[in-house]
Amino acid sequence: MARSLSGASWRFIVNGIASNVTLYGLFALLIYVNVDYRIAVTIVYVLGILWNYTVNRLWSWQSEAKVASSFLKYVILYVLTYFVHLALVVVMVEWIGISTYLAPLLSMGILLLPQMWALNRFVFR
Repeated sequence: MARSLSGASWRFIVNGIASNVTLYGLFALLIYVNVDYRIAVTIVYVLGILWNYTVNRLWSWQSEAKVASSFLKYVILYVLTYFVHLALVVVMVEWIGISTYLAPLLSMGILLLPQMWALNRFVFR
């Protein structure tokens, strides 16, 4: 099935905004109830992988790739991204002194384009 990169990119951004607003709300709630921010990031990331794979595969990229192979590639990408994201958050919070509420948002912004590129080139091509 032919797909437009700009259409897929637009849908990826719309899904990303919706899911990240929801997941950020969960993150803030976990922080509010005194869950360590590193654990909160991890919980939110696992939930985000499951939700976003489904939406990105079916809606954003409208991919016909086999679920087993595309999910494995997706998980590998997001595990790598998780470690980069967590490292960025830790550096921002502990070294730079950025708020635990702001650091994950900044990290997501930094990682947006590399993720979109990797999804388009390797996961849902």
